[in-house]
Amino acid sequence: MNARRLLSGSSTRTRRSAALIVALALPLSLLSAPATAQGPTPSPSLAPADPVLKTAWDKAAASGKPVEVPSKFTETMKVLANPDGKTMRAELYTRPVQLKNPAGGAWEPIDTRIVTRDGKLRAARVKSPLTFGERGAKNLVSADGEHGTTGLGVSRALPEPKVSGSTVTYRDAVARGADLVVQAQADGFISQVVFRHKPASPVTVRLPLTLPKGTTFGTTSDGLPQLKDSKGKAAAAPVVLTAMDAKVEASPDEGRSAPVKARVETSGRRRSWCSPRMRSSWPTRR
Repeated sequence: MNARRLLSGSSTRTRRSAALIVALALPLSLLSAPATAQGPTPSPSLAPADPVLKTAWDKAAASGKPVEVPSKFTETMKVLANPDGKTMRAELYTRPVQLKNPAGGAWEPIDTRIVTRDGKLRAARVKSPLTFGERGAKNLVSADGEHGTTGLGVSRALPEPKVSGSTVTYRDAVARGADLVVQAQADGFISQVVFRHKPASPVTVRLPLTLPKGTTFGTTSDGLPQLKDSKGKAAAAPVVLTAMDAKVEASPDEGRSAPVKARVETSGRRRSWCSPRMRSSWPTRR
């Protein structure tokens, strides 16, 4: 689970005034790094038995440019016919970059923008549908995946959400001057606590968790919380929370960051993230 910088969707004023950011990336069924193309990689010569491939090669040869072959696509791979009429090119990604429309079968690009659909705030087109809490709700964000629902809640009613691109900000949701910020991703979401002012004392943040069926939290050999499957095997990377000052985004070499202790508390069937010692004495703006 990777710590991230202040979300790009936040305003310039907020980014400059934030004294402390605590980031949590919560995975769904698939945890991976940001999508990065690893191609192009030529493939061995293929026999033109497939009429779709032959058509694509003919078009590529005529234009002198690679031509996409959607019938060979997956959510994390694009395939193109090369102009030489003999080879294919595969572009591989570590996260989904496209999804097949179940109605027409066409591949459509991932779209993490937050939109209003059926009266709710949702990510436009992502691997696991994301729904964000409205004013007065106690559900921060939830994702419907193959193995059930993953989500984060809050202990008190949410304020009016502010949407910007793929980011939703709930101002003062944690405390006065401390916002909850959630960013939609292709296959999950990132949540952050953004302090607009230096806290006067240590702060504890608890976020109730909803986990997919058959998963629970255990710990690594280093004592870090980690999502485990029904067999006790790791289902995601260990949970690592990081506090960053406002300079990290503009200049990582000058900004300051430090790990934040985190644990998973269980009360009956209820679980929650707990970051019990986010001290105001560090990091601070310089």
